[in-house]
Amino acid sequence: MSDNSLQFTWQLVKNTFLKNERTFWRKILEMVLALALERTMSKQRILSSYVSKIYWGHGINGIESASKFYFGKHPSQLSLAESAMLAGLIPAPEHRSPLRDRSSGKTFQARVLKRMVKYGFLDIKMALLTVRQPLYVRLRRPEHADELSD
Repeated sequence: MSDNSLQFTWQLVKNTFLKNERTFWRKILEMVLALALERTMSKQRILSSYVSKIYWGHGINGIESASKFYFGKHPSQLSLAESAMLAGLIPAPEHRSPLRDRSSGKTFQARVLKRMVKYGFLDIKMALLTVRQPLYVRLRRPEHADELSD
């Protein structure tokens, strides 16, 4: 059980099963539930459940809503560049939002791609090609429903 895997599991437990209270007993319960989930669910299913529930900024929860909000498409249709940008939002979606700062999306996309290269999921050539691609983020707020930003 890797640290990253357990982190996703712990966050899934925290966001799904328990109330938002800060107590010692809640932390113990989170740990026990996370370990139980690690034993009963595949890592793929845990990650899928996690991204389907987390907050993506601008009042958006779940990867499907985030994908449609930022890019106007289903997650299965996202490019590597778009997926990396979304992954870069996870730790602080409001702060890292490309709608808040246009360069922010590219900055955190590049960090995700760099980590993918570091851990062998992507070669450097593909990462460089991907980071050079422009990002076209849809502004899905009601007052800007059909505008695009790059």
